[in-house]
Amino acid sequence: MIKLGPDARGSLFIQLTNFLNHYLVVVVTDERFKYALITTKAIEGHMFAMMVLEDIAWLDFDRLHHARTLGSEGSKTLPVTLKQAAVKYKLERSYSG
Repeated sequence: MIKLGPDARGSLFIQLTNFLNHYLVVVVTDERFKYALITTKAIEGHMFAMMVLEDIAWLDFDRLHHARTLGSEGSKTLPVTLKQAAVKYKLERSYSG
């Protein structure tokens, strides 16, 4: 999947229970893990379930981790930075029933 970056070696899609069109994606690279939240849209009329990746927001793990460390010292704020990019990309999902 090209939208996850040229250094992606593998990925794990975790569907969010309360938001069925949203996934947390763990991207495995040679150097580290990267994390993204994606929004998808189902495409009807195919033999296999097809989806379009509508939106992607990259999570800045280092900043979140640093904020968590600061939070344990008394700070109550958690600065979150999302890098967003609107994308259109087809995902294939097959289900074994």
